[in-house]
Amino acid sequence: MLSNFRSASGYLRGMSAKKEFADRLVDAMAQQGLEPKAAVIEREYNDFHPDATITVQTARAWLRGAHVPGDEHMEGLAAWLRVDVQTLRKGKSRFRVGEPGSPAMPRLGKQDAATMHAFAALPASRRKLVREVILALSETATAGKP
Repeated sequence: MLSNFRSASGYLRGMSAKKEFADRLVDAMAQQGLEPKAAVIEREYNDFHPDATITVQTARAWLRGAHVPGDEHMEGLAAWLRVDVQTLRKGKSRFRVGEPGSPAMPRLGKQDAATMHAFAALPASRRKLVREVILALSETATAGKP
């Protein structure tokens, strides 16, 4: 009898964890100005993360709290929604992009997302060089020069 109670309480904790993840997913989407709809997740996530696409059914299961994504999708969701992966997984830390009140980054298309993944794979010295080039080009653009 006691073993039945233990397995039932473990099941309920698992269901609660899934629902809590769904709540955090909805909150993270709201922070980015996105509607918490499966079709939105499927379209936007797949644009951002073309190497690990999901179906609308998977997105719906995440939103309903029926399923929690595995590590690869959890990391992809966190990157797409610009939240700390631990925040999304367990609710342990705060959103990480910019200072409070700073504008959100613009959405990236497939090519830009692929470029960002390639950038992240570079060694630190190469990432620094790429950052310097981007900042120099940005300064030129904002100064009204060609």
